[in-house]
Amino acid sequence: MKFRIKKAFDINKLVAPFFFICILADNLATHTQYSQLALFAYLGISLIYFFVTLKINMNPIIISYGVLIIYQIILCYNMIAVMPNETLLNIKTMGINFIYLIATYTFMVRSQKQEKIEKILIWSAFISLLIVMIINYDSLLTGRLAHAYGEGAVSYYIFGTPVAIASNKIATYSAIGFYFSLYYFGEKKEKLYGICIALFGAGIILTGSRKGILMGIMLYCIYSLIYGDKHKFINLMKSIVVIAVILFLIIKLPPLRLIMGERLESLFLDLLGYDTIEGSISARTRYAAYAVEMIKERKWVGYGLGYFKKLYGNVTENNYYEMLVGGGIIGLIINYIYVPFIFIKVFKTHTKEILMYLGIFSSMMFIQWGSVIYLDRASLLFSMLIFVVLRKHTNKKYRMLNDV
Repeated sequence: MKFRIKKAFDINKLVAPFFFICILADNLATHTQYSQLALFAYLGISLIYFFVTLKINMNPIIISYGVLIIYQIILCYNMIAVMPNETLLNIKTMGINFIYLIATYTFMVRSQKQEKIEKILIWSAFISLLIVMIINYDSLLTGRLAHAYGEGAVSYYIFGTPVAIASNKIATYSAIGFYFSLYYFGEKKEKLYGICIALFGAGIILTGSRKGILMGIMLYCIYSLIYGDKHKFINLMKSIVVIAVILFLIIKLPPLRLIMGERLESLFLDLLGYDTIEGSISARTRYAAYAVEMIKERKWVGYGLGYFKKLYGNVTENNYYEMLVGGGIIGLIINYIYVPFIFIKVFKTHTKEILMYLGIFSSMMFIQWGSVIYLDRASLLFSMLIFVVLRKHTNKKYRMLNDV
């Protein structure tokens, strides 16, 4: 038994750098053989870890994701899915994601310290953003940082291979890095993370990602509420004033207005009920209207995941609509059945650390109104982080492991 524990610990130390590299490759070489190689190398070392420890860990998000895969297979088998070949392609990607989530969650719950996971997420996001800025240094302040959208889009070439970086993904990782950096700078008094805060804040703005900045704003306010002093309300008001000034500058200063200001202004006008001609919002409104009409026709079982994109050339840009179109009400329930479980657990055990991670989960639920995440490993990963700390605070055996 002692031999196995020692070997498991050695392998566990190997998993961390492979996980780090996997995140970097996913950010910097999305949808290329390099990111696939990094992913399968990470899954390979995780498989060795499983054999050594003879243990894997699951959580409700992973289980519901697995059940969603089985449900979609049933839709294909029974010819309920309108385009089964498209749905099967989605199932293939979801299967890889399923294995990735199990590997990552097992690594996280078996790690000795939560701090290790948080710093992997901070520094992988920091290095990714820094490299993207260096690659695009000659076009900073002239457009959205690393924005490559649509078929054939290219951000840069790596050994002759075209790479399209996803600016929204860079912004999402930056928002998470920003959040954890706030914690280490404010609560741990580690001054180095002040640099991270500045770079992540700049990066989110330069990507022009509305989801990124809304997520960053939410997390900043949540941090102020959780870790503020006795005058939490005053701290929150101060945070809101700071945010308002930043948003005003983004909308009014010419370089920032070009990158994000007009997009933010259109978003606010749309939320207030005014008409806007901004292309992205117009498209999202149109896709939402299409989705609603489709849902009315097959509200219980849907059409199979991937059908909407094949039909209209794009996803619905709303994960809730995507689930309803692809799997109907049954699919939506399967995908989100874990949500009440989380809030019941948090209500019973609401430490500051749990509330901090609940902030990440809540922000991820929020941005799903403007993005489809069921195929995105990063978004799925951030959503399940809450279960790492819930396990830590509610599982006695796991607490003992962390005390070793």
